[in-house]
Amino acid sequence: MKKRLIFLFMTLLIMVIPLISCGGGGGGGSSSGETINNPAEGNIVKGYVKIAAIPPATPTPIAGANVSINGKTTTANSSGYYKITNIAKGTWTLTVSATGYATDTSSWVFVGPTTVHEVNKYLQKL
Repeated sequence: MKKRLIFLFMTLLIMVIPLISCGGGGGGGSSSGETINNPAEGNIVKGYVKIAAIPPATPTPIAGANVSINGKTTTANSSGYYKITNIAKGTWTLTVSATGYATDTSSWVFVGPTTVHEVNKYLQKL
């Protein structure tokens, strides 16, 4: 019984933490929608990819995670940071994957010609 309660509690935390810590739904992403200073970069999506952690643990970066948006792909650095520029406005799908972790996919809509969307992702270990 105790193991089942712990499992249910951890499952609930795993589902709620991304919503609380990132300020949004869609798999634990947040979108700041700030205006950018360099219009040559067009729309930008940037953020961090980390391991989902139960507080008080600090989420660990996932270096080498693959991040793609509608065919544009990059790899997260040693801090888990990624940035993809020149994304056309309209609907886009963000997919984040790494070996040993569950893949996360989210969709958003860009409305402006030059905005920055910060989307942090917290992947679950398999």
